[in-house]
Amino acid sequence: MKLADQLPDRGIVGQIASEPSAIEIERSGFLPRCHQAALRLAKVQANARKEQTPCGLTDNDGTRAMPSRTIRTQLGFERMAFNDALLHVSSYPDPTPVAAVEQAIDFAAALGAGISALTFKVEIPLTSNIVADRLLDIPGMIAAARRRSAAHAQNLIGAFESMATKRGVTHRQIIVSCTTLHLPDIVTERARMHDVTMVPIGRHADLQQQVAECVILGSGRPTIVFPETPKNSSSFSLDVVGVAWDFSRSAARAVADAVPLLQRAKTVRVVTITQKKLPHTRSSGGELAEHLACHGIEAVLEEEDAAGRTIGQALEEYATAHALDLLVMGAYGHSRLRDFILGGATRSIVANPPLPVLLSH
Repeated sequence: MKLADQLPDRGIVGQIASEPSAIEIERSGFLPRCHQAALRLAKVQANARKEQTPCGLTDNDGTRAMPSRTIRTQLGFERMAFNDALLHVSSYPDPTPVAAVEQAIDFAAALGAGISALTFKVEIPLTSNIVADRLLDIPGMIAAARRRSAAHAQNLIGAFESMATKRGVTHRQIIVSCTTLHLPDIVTERARMHDVTMVPIGRHADLQQQVAECVILGSGRPTIVFPETPKNSSSFSLDVVGVAWDFSRSAARAVADAVPLLQRAKTVRVVTITQKKLPHTRSSGGELAEHLACHGIEAVLEEEDAAGRTIGQALEEYATAHALDLLVMGAYGHSRLRDFILGGATRSIVANPPLPVLLSH
């Protein structure tokens, strides 16, 4: 039995191709998920003249016509979501700026997600050195640093709770006491139990970079790094989202993780930085666009010549030129014992993110 025979109104929806290669429907009633969506679409838009094609929809003139956001919701395209976000805020040596906390809350509010703030009262081990103790009062300096970390943690949590309550965002606060050595591992373990983890990055925030690298490579969940000082005062938005695509495993993982965000974006731009890439890599953007169409996402495909720039530099300039609100990219790297080694482009983005960047490994 042909798929067309299963459509509620063949006169409205159109008939699927009848060649031998056409998709057959087994008597068990199984329908490929993209065609299940087509059947639902026919019921929702019964007055629209559409022709069903795998994963997407085309008008009679052959141009792609994606369903509206309301229709996508009715079709079940938007069932995936980020419902439970984790935010790591630093209390040592310098506190995360309140503006970064506010930006993370804006992100959670935009997604309708709950958010948990995780910060630390840093414990600094006391090392014994008689000469240093007498000359510099090392124990006193360590005690003062501990007090500052505890005060920063309490202040940040207080600001977080106030802003989240004001925005009506479901939230909770977590304060943990530990040494700086164990801090990245604790954040990573917590990240495994959240849909996404956000880590604000400052220009001299070495500990935050360590946390981000550990979470990216060790949590198994997507991570969003973003500049702790926002480049503008406007609220976080998902108007224009970019996808850095190179046909790699990491890029595919990042796209899959980012589907809930891409579905909410007004514009999705898929860019491939061409720099000694294989031919199949350059042509895979069209296949990605067809895959995204299965999720109700329409993408603009582009290629950007690196022209002597590093991949990180090319992506940063592309993000600026197209006013991206968020960049999605795969994270290259591996762990060797306790050392996390990132690829060049990934490291440059994590060290100094020009905008919010979602990374998956």
